[in-house]
Amino acid sequence: MDPKSFLVALYAQVAFIAPFLLVITLVEMRFERNSVDMKTRMRGVPQNIIQLGMRIFAGWAFFVVYRELGLSPVVAPFKEMGPVLGTILTSVLAYLWLDFLIYWVHRFMHRFTWPFHAPHHSLEQLSAINSHNHWVDPLIVGALVGFVGALVDRGYEIIMPVMVLMMLQTYWVHSDLKFGAGPLKYIIVEPAFHRIHHSRDPKHFDKNFGTITPLWDVIFGTAYWPEKDERPDIGLDDFPEPSFKEWWLAPFHYIARNRKAKRAAEASTVREAADA
Repeated sequence: MDPKSFLVALYAQVAFIAPFLLVITLVEMRFERNSVDMKTRMRGVPQNIIQLGMRIFAGWAFFVVYRELGLSPVVAPFKEMGPVLGTILTSVLAYLWLDFLIYWVHRFMHRFTWPFHAPHHSLEQLSAINSHNHWVDPLIVGALVGFVGALVDRGYEIIMPVMVLMMLQTYWVHSDLKFGAGPLKYIIVEPAFHRIHHSRDPKHFDKNFGTITPLWDVIFGTAYWPEKDERPDIGLDDFPEPSFKEWWLAPFHYIARNRKAKRAAEASTVREAADA
């Protein structure tokens, strides 16, 4: 993809995402007006602008790298069904494949790279526009997007619309809306399902990793279906929500604090043993 095509892809994504975010924010403000203050909503605007560009650029860059490394399409099973139906079915397959990879990377981040995912969980007021991650996250997602795109016939042409749909779904599941998907909640992740993932309640820890479909949570035993009025408090006790300026360095400060606390605990144990 040349720079001009990249800009076209960026503008196309913004053309879909910006109106969606505006509409869902207005709906949030109309029906959930007391839950999220305007200052908190606006805090997410620059974050989303930056991360949108990073996610698209990373997806394109990794796609090019994978192809240069010799990764060629292995998924083209629907060509014989015609250009329209074949494209739709291939897109659905890519959508599910990408969501499966993101589910497992999400679990990996919780276990092994938590300091870089913790800023996202530090948010105490979730809304569609105030749902940003640490800036490492768009790079990871971009690597997965590029990987799936490289393995799919007409890769970037297929993966860009898939990426737009995935981002729209991600914004919705982080929204502050109480109404959800109805009977489709067993197929599509809704806000109440994902809010459990952000809960402070220990019984909700390591649950509901999916952001597109709960299928992977069901299969791998991490699904928790919330009760009708179950709406837990969210945020982290040991990781205060960072400001915009602090956002990039927050994981490193968190690591430093934990190391300092660990050394202090070890020193205390040594002193207690010496005094015994």
